[in-house]
Amino acid sequence: MYYNKDMFKQAGVTPPTNWDELRSAAAKLTRNNVYGLSMSLVKSEEGTFQFLPFVWEAGADLDSIDSPPAVSALQLLVDLMKQGQLSRESLNWTQQDAITQFISQKAAMCINGPWNLPPTKQGAKFQWGVVPLPKGTQAASILGGENWAIAATSSHVQEAFDFLKWTQTPQPLKNYIVTDVRLPSRKDLGADPVFQQDPNLAVFVTGLASAKPRAYGPNYPKISNAIQQAFQSALSGQLTADVALKQASGIIKPLLS
Repeated sequence: MYYNKDMFKQAGVTPPTNWDELRSAAAKLTRNNVYGLSMSLVKSEEGTFQFLPFVWEAGADLDSIDSPPAVSALQLLVDLMKQGQLSRESLNWTQQDAITQFISQKAAMCINGPWNLPPTKQGAKFQWGVVPLPKGTQAASILGGENWAIAATSSHVQEAFDFLKWTQTPQPLKNYIVTDVRLPSRKDLGADPVFQQDPNLAVFVTGLASAKPRAYGPNYPKISNAIQQAFQSALSGQLTADVALKQASGIIKPLLS
C-alpha cells in the first residue's frame, strides 16, 4: 500500500497495520476532494487481482467465498465506498488509474503493485512510502508476473528447456529483474542488497512470503468473472455483500473440482 506521508502527517495518523486502522485512517484522510484510498475494482482481472488479497486476509478462499470471513472482506470495501472514502469510480479504474489518483494527490493511500514504483518516483511531488497491506486475521498478498512455456509442437524442446533453466539461475535472473524492475522469484535472491536498498521495493520483496498465486485450475477465467460480478454488484449497491458472494459461490465451487 502506497501512502502520502505529507497527508498522513497533516491528519495526524500513522500507516494502518490492520483493517480497523485502515477504516480509521481512511476516514481521517478523506477531505477536500481527496479520497482516503484508491484501488482498482474494475470488472477485469485487474479488479480480481486487487480483491483476492482481502479474501485471503480474512482467512477465506474461493472454496469458502460465501463464508462470513469472505463476506467481511467485501463488506469492508462496501463500507469504505458508502462512506465516501473510496471513490465509486474505482469500479472503472485500472491499476494505472488508481496510482494516477495517488500521484495527483487525489487519494492519500493506494493499493498497487511494484510496477508502479518508477512512475510514482518520477511523478509524485510529495513525500511518500510503501507499507504492507493492512492485515485482516492474517497477512496476505498476491503474485503476478508472467510464465515461461514451451510449445508442444516445438522442434527444440530440450534446447528450450535448457535455456529456461539458465534464465532462472541466480546471476542471469538477477540481471534481468533488476533491469526490468521486477521482484525476485527465488528466495535466495530476495536477501540480495540490490532488492533491499530501496525501502519501498523491500516491502514488496518481504511481502512475497505471504503472497499467493491464482492457482485455481483451467476454469479460472470463469471463476474470475464470477468474482468480478460479485464485488461489482455489492459495491454498486445492486446486491448485499453476502448475497453477491453466495451467488458467486454457486458458480465458483463446481468450477474448482
